[in-house]
Amino acid sequence: EFLIIKAMGEPVKSSNFSYKLWSDSKELADKSLNHNFVKQIGDATLSSDTFRIYIVQDAYFLQAFAKAYAYALVRSPDNEGIIEFHKLIGSVLDELKMHKNYSAAW
Repeated sequence: EFLIIKAMGEPVKSSNFSYKLWSDSKELADKSLNHNFVKQIGDATLSSDTFRIYIVQDAYFLQAFAKAYAYALVRSPDNEGIIEFHKLIGSVLDELKMHKNYSAAW
């Protein structure tokens, strides 16, 4: 089960563990969800320069994340883990393609 976050940052209880994590960090999560950067990227008012910096930093992060997922895939003890990490790597690669498309215009 997964924790689903409503638009206002309130958790929907779908698993006890994820709900506890959300509840324990609610103050920090609320600050993050209401940060100017998050609001500006959400309503498309973030400056172009700031967006470019974000895309570069996020691409760097995503590359590291893909490698971590690949490491976890290699260490998976069963096919279920291999399949799930394969999907996660695919999602990261899709996002990196989107970043490449954004940056091609620059």
